[in-house]
Amino acid sequence: ARNTALTMALFGGILDRAIIAPVKDATASFLEFEQNMKNAQVLSGATSDEFIAVSAAVKELGDNFRYSATELSAVVDNLARAGVNAGEMRSSIKTVIDFADAIAKVSQRTVALQQSNEILLAGVNAFKDQLHSADIAGQWKEVADVLSSAANASRADVEDLNYFMNQVAASVSETRA
Repeated sequence: ARNTALTMALFGGILDRAIIAPVKDATASFLEFEQNMKNAQVLSGATSDEFIAVSAAVKELGDNFRYSATELSAVVDNLARAGVNAGEMRSSIKTVIDFADAIAKVSQRTVALQQSNEILLAGVNAFKDQLHSADIAGQWKEVADVLSSAANASRADVEDLNYFMNQVAASVSETRA
């Protein structure tokens, strides 16, 4: 009986690590993805058909880049909160990915996609009166290009850019008030 209990305990632990935990993780990721996408659809006012296309784009980008679809869905949620419409989502997501990769190359370490997204959002908000693009996706690209060039020229890392953009955003906010 003691050997049976020990065997069952070992088997249970192996079963948990090999099957149950990965299934729980996959389910949690799926649910997070779905919730982020649903939030973004509501925030952006997109139709179901428009958001099916956005979801497909997120999944495709998740397959082709080092970021998961779940990470990208959080970016979509934030983009929708920033006013990016469903038609501009794909290019805006790609801009965030490219910016994260550019900053990672300069700082020679991995950069969180979410942090890159927040830096770009702060930049767009801070400089929206000076941006040339009429569409929001173009504004995100414009800010990403400027900040990538500045980071490359100065060898600034993501923390430096984050600090800088938060300071500028706060200053501009006070000036506008």
